[in-house]
Amino acid sequence: CLPLMATTKTAQDTARAVNAILDHVDAATEAESRRIALRDLRRISAVRGLATQAIRRRAWPVLLGCTTSFDTPSSSAASTAPSQTPPKDRQPHRDSRVVECDVARSLVHFSDVAYSGDEELAERRRQLTWILDSCCEEHVDDVYYYQGLHDIAGVLLLVVEDAKLAKRLLTRLCLHHLRDCTRPALDDVLDALQLVPALLRRHDPQLAEALADAEVPPHFALSWLLTWFSHGCATLAEAARLFDLLLGGHPLMPLYVGVVAMSQPACRRRLLECKASAQADDPDFWQSQAMAHMHKALTSLAIPGSTGADTLARLAFALYKRHPPEKLDGYRTFIGPLAAARLFPFEGRWRDATPVAEQRRYAALRARRQKTGHWNGLEPRWLTWLASAARKPGAPLALTGAAALGVWLVVPSRVDSGGGGGAAASKRWAAAGWAIIGAAVAVGTAAMTFSDDFTFDFDL
Repeated sequence: CLPLMATTKTAQDTARAVNAILDHVDAATEAESRRIALRDLRRISAVRGLATQAIRRRAWPVLLGCTTSFDTPSSSAASTAPSQTPPKDRQPHRDSRVVECDVARSLVHFSDVAYSGDEELAERRRQLTWILDSCCEEHVDDVYYYQGLHDIAGVLLLVVEDAKLAKRLLTRLCLHHLRDCTRPALDDVLDALQLVPALLRRHDPQLAEALADAEVPPHFALSWLLTWFSHGCATLAEAARLFDLLLGGHPLMPLYVGVVAMSQPACRRRLLECKASAQADDPDFWQSQAMAHMHKALTSLAIPGSTGADTLARLAFALYKRHPPEKLDGYRTFIGPLAAARLFPFEGRWRDATPVAEQRRYAALRARRQKTGHWNGLEPRWLTWLASAARKPGAPLALTGAAALGVWLVVPSRVDSGGGGGAAASKRWAAAGWAIIGAAVAVGTAAMTFSDDFTFDFDL
């Protein structure tokens, strides 16, 4: 394969900075020092990229937490050492046939990757098959293969040029960043797509309004999460640059990359023209025509396209910093309690893979969500009830009146504070007043704690 080369002074400076961070990681003995180094590495990989194939081979395992610095007891050198060729014969698993068909048409669409002959391509495909099969077999209860996973695995293999290391990286992704994609169903992935309109409203309100007017569903973004744009990139260098951002970023970072790409001038102009043209053709029933043309334009959107992978990655990271997923409308509604976005650590380690018992609890929570339209498995039931009560019509007025009543009861002059029974009655009235004030404050706090789209089903 042709190596990913970078000869500019900026790339050389980046390589020196990344190597210094990785050396610090290898030498660090304190957990806090390692976390700081990981944070710095994530920032550099997102904003500047990792420059060369050699740097990526060393840094990508650290970004995913599968080297001695963050995960395994083996040495960093051992984690990147050349491995022996994987065995040819393996027992088939439930998705072996699909893997075989996908691999048979893979590893040939990058224009900057060349092979010495058919034998080298066949060997790479055999390694890719082994990587995918091993990942699915070792985590049979947690990892289900899906079409598109081979594209991500292909980028990992071509960049690190080590089948065993690529397999470790893919396994880590399947259990963490891609855990929603590798479940038996894509329910969590489809739910996450509902955040695309909310993010687009923050980034480009005019374009978001045009898509909303045409009633375009966000299904066009499904491949963003499933393939990480690895199938649409024309070169391996572009795909690797996007992976620099995605491997160390939030699991929902592909949505930020896609939103930035669709709001670039060329695509944005095309989408707005679709709406204007449909309205001109049929002013009364233009939505269906506009939706079809917009959806087609978005599914065929070239990413990174003319914008360039480096610019797109920097813009996506900046958008993420301005509008993190937790601040988007609908986050609590659409992101489940065991989704990758909920388990992603700001700094430090991921949670372990979901055990079978937790998957059963998760299935029960999803069944409840299908009934109620929201996730409420993480919050106490009394708090969710208060949050719902505070959003009833007239609730603000009722809360204000309750607080006023409580203050009125607490005022000592309300009841004779003289000796004997009068003093005891005064204390009782004051206690009741404080209780009413506390309830009003609790309801108001619950209302501010939950997102505006939260609802509660009293039938549960």
